[in-house]
Amino acid sequence: MGRGGIIKKLITIFLSAIFLLSILLVVAVTPTDRVLERDNLAVVQMAVFNGTSPGLFGDSYMTTNDFNNDGYLDLVIGANGKNLSGGALNFWGQVYLFYGSSAGFHSMTTDNANITLNGTSPGRFGSFLTSADLNNDTYIDLVVGSYVKNTSGGPMGTFNIGQISIFYGSSDGLHPYTSDQANVTINGTSLSGFGTALMIDDINNDNINDLVVSAFVKNLSGGINDDVGQAYVFYGAS
Repeated sequence: MGRGGIIKKLITIFLSAIFLLSILLVVAVTPTDRVLERDNLAVVQMAVFNGTSPGLFGDSYMTTNDFNNDGYLDLVIGANGKNLSGGALNFWGQVYLFYGSSAGFHSMTTDNANITLNGTSPGRFGSFLTSADLNNDTYIDLVVGSYVKNTSGGPMGTFNIGQISIFYGSSDGLHPYTSDQANVTINGTSLSGFGTALMIDDINNDNINDLVVSAFVKNLSGGINDDVGQAYVFYGAS
């Protein structure tokens, strides 16, 4: 066999090996998994979370933390358009907590959530989420924003004052509360979209977590809906 024939044979063997390897990789991924490719990096998608009825599930911020103190990260996802009163989509909102495990997460629906928190009136409860220990008891707390919450008595869309709800964690995690049962509730004071963005950090360097809340359409000029915006820092206390 000449040199050219040897080279062709080596190329054929190489291509056959690549083909067999690709088959093995496909077989190694279970039927429920999906392989995503981005920037030449293959990632096996291990879990899918699905909503079970109209509610804009996932159309909001998410947060991860160890809420039930088992050493594994848990996942919180909001559905800020969830209808809880019957009829058409009414934006009461709902929040779902999925516990992690040693194997990570498994594919679930919102009906399988370990903990569910409900809004109690139109307000897009669950639009914004953040978590940390706010009351210094070593347990993770959850903060939920409802930026169109009406706290003035008028219809939603007319007085989008906004509200945030803080749910304290415990040794066994969070409990299935409604927004009315939050441990702490902070209301906006005028049309402002209070609760549109949330952040927890030690702002004043006292080793205690503080809470920052934005109100992105806050009127500061005295006119009508000037949308100047405002942010508030609430210092934590021991």
